[in-house]
Amino acid sequence: MRKITDEGFLFLYGMGLLLTAETGIPAVIATLLACIYTCVNLAWSEKYLHYITTIAFVAGGIVSKEMWMFLPVALYNMLCFYSPFYIGIGGVVVACVAPTFREDYGLDKGMFIVVGMAAAVLLYERTKRLDELEQEYKRSRDDSKELTLMLEKKNQDLLEKQDTEVYLATLKERNRIAREIHDNVGHMLSRSILMVGALKAINQNENLKVPMEQLDQTLNEAMTNVRQSVHDLHDESVNLKEVMESLTAEFSFCPVQLTYDMGYDIPKEIKYSFIAITKEALNNVMRHSNADEVKILVREHPWLYQLIIEDNGTEHGQIQPDGHREEHAAQERAGKSGNVRKTESNGIGIKNMKERIRMLGGNMQIQKENGFRIFITVPKQS
Repeated sequence: MRKITDEGFLFLYGMGLLLTAETGIPAVIATLLACIYTCVNLAWSEKYLHYITTIAFVAGGIVSKEMWMFLPVALYNMLCFYSPFYIGIGGVVVACVAPTFREDYGLDKGMFIVVGMAAAVLLYERTKRLDELEQEYKRSRDDSKELTLMLEKKNQDLLEKQDTEVYLATLKERNRIAREIHDNVGHMLSRSILMVGALKAINQNENLKVPMEQLDQTLNEAMTNVRQSVHDLHDESVNLKEVMESLTAEFSFCPVQLTYDMGYDIPKEIKYSFIAITKEALNNVMRHSNADEVKILVREHPWLYQLIIEDNGTEHGQIQPDGHREEHAAQERAGKSGNVRKTESNGIGIKNMKERIRMLGGNMQIQKENGFRIFITVPKQS
């Protein structure tokens, strides 16, 4: 945009000089040619076009002295596209025709052209500097944006690490509290219950029977509450990720690929259901599949929890209880071809899985194409 402004100004400057000196047909032709020259240089960036137009401009200036009024425009374009060598050649040509130009238009017009050429140099230097500053600003802006994104990523990683450490520390503290309650408070309550029971057995005072019964009942209720609290603390302290990683690591029948993408605040019902279903599914793979790869996906979405367990077992193999692969000869002889788990899909294991998911308000689907796939979704409770 700045280049258009500069060349437009220099073109108007040259046209003003020409109109003060010539008003005939040659002046109109020179103005049109200069206008074409300027537009071509602004519209196209190919160097060969600039060479052609500049040569044409110089030739026109030799034939028609009116073209030299637009010499500032030509100088500006030469500064933009050519080396100092070519600019020097142009200066020599100008010096050669300068005497003829001075005889026709006088020294004052020549001075105005020199002023225009000086203005062209100043405009070129200003535009060049502004373009350099703009490019430098864009580079700085891009670098700053990149650094900002990197910093945000590092901050996010630090926050996630901090959340993980807080979560693990919370689980550790819950386990410690559960142990303390179980070992100390539970032990004291148990001893108290035994002592009250012994006192009830040897007590002969009728007036103390009712209070001792009430004390025994109170202590038993306290013991029940303590046990429930310890149980709840233990349930809440289960780390689903660690358990899933442990299950896949201990499964030696075939490789297991685990993808875990869950948050920290997971209901205990979801934890224990997913753990139980994963155990049952891996057990089914070992007992009823000839798969050589298992994939497990555990993911939390904004509105639901998802568990996908799939293997690449074929529909013709069977695994015996001792864990060795062999072909199901009985089915082959009978002319049947079917995945053993087709009949197992209605067995106790699958029914238990479906019942667990139903109680959570979720959905479970089984696909038997290209292997065996269990797809489970459980909506989050609001």
